[in-house]
Amino acid sequence: KHTITPSKNVSSAKLDQVPEPKMTLFRREQVELGYRSPSGPGAGMFNMGNTCYLNSTLQALFHTPAFVNYLRFGGHENSCGSSGFSSCTICIMAATLKGTTNTNTMKPIKIYEKLKLICKHLTHGRQEDAHEFLRYLVESLQKSYLISRKVPKTVDNYTKETTPFNQIFGGYMRQDVVCMRCKHISTTFQHFMDLLLDIRQADNIDTALGGYFKRENLGQGENMYKCEKCKQKVPATKQYKIERPPMVLCIQLKRFNLMGGKNGRPVTLAKKINISNHVRWAPLH
Repeated sequence: KHTITPSKNVSSAKLDQVPEPKMTLFRREQVELGYRSPSGPGAGMFNMGNTCYLNSTLQALFHTPAFVNYLRFGGHENSCGSSGFSSCTICIMAATLKGTTNTNTMKPIKIYEKLKLICKHLTHGRQEDAHEFLRYLVESLQKSYLISRKVPKTVDNYTKETTPFNQIFGGYMRQDVVCMRCKHISTTFQHFMDLLLDIRQADNIDTALGGYFKRENLGQGENMYKCEKCKQKVPATKQYKIERPPMVLCIQLKRFNLMGGKNGRPVTLAKKINISNHVRWAPLH
């Protein structure tokens, strides 16, 4: 995970074109990126039987300052309307985090016991995928927050995407499809929580990001793009740009293919990643 720090040349005014939510549950400005106080490494975690995926995910989250700050100081426990440890993933995670501070090793047993609450198809004692577990865990945290705030299910998606966890890990992608005949541009926005990078031709994260965001030609023949202005199938290009960067960027490397084979290619990660080339409105460096 990498923390995104805004460029000093960029003003705090709204720079993106993401539609406004009807209601903001938790403001982006409330996300605290650095630890409030110096914090050493947390406790190690016992393997409770094929729980490497669970332990490694918790360790990554518990060493992400913005996430830790919310669990410790966000005040959720004072307003939680759920019955705490029985059904609220935020309360369970906060208690687990607290358990990592006063000991050398611990068992994240509360999370392990609530696997089915986090995702119905996770099974005790079975190897699971860490990235899949992370996605289900964050989704469960989001649901717990919406329930605790008594947000109606009918509320717009942009409002649902303003929970603390969306504001920490979530961003918005912009997809521009350009008709090569009339030059009409069709733009859509999509919320994302991570980037899934192809590493077959990449030795480092920067190269993999370049591949993800490169302009591509859309299908030929029957699979050609139908332009909403021309009303016919035309040659077109598609390109992704980040419209609103997440405060904390989560990157997943595509190491497994559809046949189950694993790509063990070494991929290097620099201490700092410059993503300004891939943010639509960012000044280029």
